[in-house]
Amino acid sequence: MRKFFMAVAAVGLLAGSACGGGSNDDPKPSAPVGGPAAAVTIKGLGTTWDSDDVTIEAGEVVEWLVDGSIVHDLKGDDGVFHKASSKYVYTHKYSKPGTYSYQCTIHPGMTGTVTAN
Repeated sequence: MRKFFMAVAAVGLLAGSACGGGSNDDPKPSAPVGGPAAAVTIKGLGTTWDSDDVTIEAGEVVEWLVDGSIVHDLKGDDGVFHKASSKYVYTHKYSKPGTYSYQCTIHPGMTGTVTAN
């Protein structure tokens, strides 16, 4: 039975690699390797962020998830940055209390804030 599952996994990996590209922008798991899980996820939906304004505790991680056909970039305070792509996961830890803005510069009005208490 174990050999069967390993064979199925191997076929899945081969099929996935044959589907083109393997970009580093493909969505990844929520938690950075060895890091804390995201306290909140902000999704790029159409040309809006869902949710655009979030509140967390200082020291928590925020995750942006873009997984569609529309290209978005991400630029914000405290070093938040991701290049334009239609599929990515970006995480950022807000260490200090404050209100931080972020935006997709491609789509006017696609803005938001993270408030860290």
